[in-house]
Amino acid sequence: MSEELENIIDTPLPEMVESKFLEYAEETIVDRALPKIQDGLKPAQRYTLWAMKDMGLTHTAMHRKCAKVVGHVIGTYHPHGSEKSLSTTM
Repeated sequence: MSEELENIIDTPLPEMVESKFLEYAEETIVDRALPKIQDGLKPAQRYTLWAMKDMGLTHTAMHRKCAKVVGHVIGTYHPHGSEKSLSTTM
């Protein structure tokens, strides 16, 4: 028990919140808002194109409303939805 107490670092709450929020904000910007170098797409754009491929929506396919594609993206690929990971799918 004394070893555990020695490893505890006493940090003021405002200081901890500020540092952790900055780390989170940076990661969010890098992961979600910046296009990837490989294809120039943001993750949401990549999800949409992948969902359209899954649904068979090509230039020769029947017309579909965009709400169907959006629903498919949110239901299948949204990071807060199912546990399905895009890294294993794409």
